[in-house]
Amino acid sequence: MDNFNKIKIIDKKKKGLPYVGQVENYATVEFYHDDKLIDTKEIKYIDQETIFNLLEKGQDLDLSDTLVLDFNLDKYREKLQLSPSYTVEIKNLLARNAIFYSEEEINFRRSVFTGPVADFQDAYFIAPVINFQESNFEQTEENFHSCIFKGEEINFNNSVFGESIHDFRNSKFEGKKLFENITFKSGEIDFVGVDFGSGDISFTGTHFGNGRVLFRLSVFGQGRKDFSRVNFGQGDVSFEKVEFGDGDVNFRSTIFGNGKKDFRRCSFGEGKKNFSNAIFGHGTVEFVSTEFGQGKLSFKLAEFGRGNIDFHYCHFGDGDVQFDKTNFGEGDLDFRAVDFDNCRVIFNRIEIAVGDIIFEASQMKSGFINFKNSILGRGEFNFSNCIYPESDIIIENVDFGQGSMSFKASKFRKIIFSGSQINNYFDLRVNECQLLDLSETVIKDVIDLKSYTGNITIHSIDLRGVRLLGLIYISWKNLNVKELILKQESSWEEKAEQFRMLKENFRNLGMYIEEDLAYVEFKRAEAKALLEKRKQKGLLSNITGRISHWLKILIMDKMGHYATNPMRVLLSMAIVYLSFTLAYLLLELWDPTAQIVSSLFPPDDPHVLGKVAKAFYHSAITFLTIGYGDYYPNGASRWLSAVEGFIGLFMMSYFTVAFVRKILR
Repeated sequence: MDNFNKIKIIDKKKKGLPYVGQVENYATVEFYHDDKLIDTKEIKYIDQETIFNLLEKGQDLDLSDTLVLDFNLDKYREKLQLSPSYTVEIKNLLARNAIFYSEEEINFRRSVFTGPVADFQDAYFIAPVINFQESNFEQTEENFHSCIFKGEEINFNNSVFGESIHDFRNSKFEGKKLFENITFKSGEIDFVGVDFGSGDISFTGTHFGNGRVLFRLSVFGQGRKDFSRVNFGQGDVSFEKVEFGDGDVNFRSTIFGNGKKDFRRCSFGEGKKNFSNAIFGHGTVEFVSTEFGQGKLSFKLAEFGRGNIDFHYCHFGDGDVQFDKTNFGEGDLDFRAVDFDNCRVIFNRIEIAVGDIIFEASQMKSGFINFKNSILGRGEFNFSNCIYPESDIIIENVDFGQGSMSFKASKFRKIIFSGSQINNYFDLRVNECQLLDLSETVIKDVIDLKSYTGNITIHSIDLRGVRLLGLIYISWKNLNVKELILKQESSWEEKAEQFRMLKENFRNLGMYIEEDLAYVEFKRAEAKALLEKRKQKGLLSNITGRISHWLKILIMDKMGHYATNPMRVLLSMAIVYLSFTLAYLLLELWDPTAQIVSSLFPPDDPHVLGKVAKAFYHSAITFLTIGYGDYYPNGASRWLSAVEGFIGLFMMSYFTVAFVRKILR
């Protein structure tokens, strides 16, 4: 019968009590819900005048199983011409199963309860306004277990509770709830299983003493939930399995003590969740398996002490998750297996002294996670096995302290480490990434991009401005590093610097084949960068620059890959040798005087070589700068021989350099 919101007294009568000789008032009462009759009962009742007489005489007030009509202490003060601020004493109140009803207001304002207990268990309060404002329960043990409050406003503002257990378990509220600036001296505060219904509720400025504060299994409906500037004392605080419903939830500037803070398996609806400026003290803070719903979640300027902050298995709906200037103290920040919908998770100017940051096995539909201008202490930074195929992680100007980092087997759209400092081992063996940006990063230890299973897929990479004081383990072939850098939207000078850095890196790793490949690309990009600069200096500089560039490409690159490939130099030597041989033959056909002449035999002597043999022999002797003199060029062949001799000398030296370079390594 807890769903009625209106009563109607249809008959009153008096009944004598057997063996006592007293007479009590009874009434036949109809119970309505939204003007619909749901029940009819005969019940004992007490009216306002009778209550006033009992209060005036200072007698105990026993209202158990009674219908209490129009209880109003302000009218009591008016009747006795007392000041509105006068405190009314209520002795030994027993009101179990009582029904307090008024069409105007139920008023306990500025009452002081004395005696062993103020017992309201299972009581009903039905009125537009239910007022316990400034009530004092210090001298008694109050009991609001399983009460039902139905009104437009329920007001406990500025009340004071003593040192006993404060029991509101399983109660039900309808309307606007005001619990502001209440003082609980000590003892356990129990709101377990309370149904706060729809409508705003405010605990602003309330001090909960040093006992446990339990809101476990409570249910909030639509409306604003305000716990701002609450002091929860030093005891444990539990909001486990609370349903907050739709509407903003505000814990701004709230103070939690050093006990356990338990928000496990909570459910937040649509609306903002604000923990900004909250002080969580030492001890574990748990949001495990919580459903955060839609709307912004802010921990801006919040401060955590020693203890873990645990968000694993949580689900975040659409909206920003903000940790701006948050101080995490000492302890792990755990986002394992978290499910983000369309979120922007921002860690801006945070500090973590000691503790791991763990996003292992988390996933996000779209959005990004951003760590910016932050300082991380000793601990692991773990994004392994994450699934963010349409989302980014952006690390800007972060000092990673002394902890290792891992993105192993993860999928991201973009991984950006711009301007950060990496001090320890960094596992970047991702499964897939559209863009890996390490620009302007200081690398002091090892970055691992080399997987022996070959399952790393990176579509674009940016190493501009990297300060490599450590090492990068990277596979030139498997990652197709050359193409990744060449297709960047960057200048040739920037590309050249990246290839140079990789060349030095491969040398330090003893990966000499990869070093040569990176060196060749460095020289090619450097040449193109120089050409771009020459183009900007005018027409003449442009022409000479192009000539110089193509000569450099032909001689240094095509002939021997900048002295990194001796076999290519040998092949180039063979091609040049055969080209000059053919040139001698063609020249003699064009100009009979430009022939190769024997210095030992007359032209008709059978010992003289034929034209083809003379061309091959003379070209070899000239190219290798042997110079026996048994055959010498005549006419225009002299000039051709001089050119071949110079080129042969150059290419022999070029081969020597390339060969020795290979052997010495």
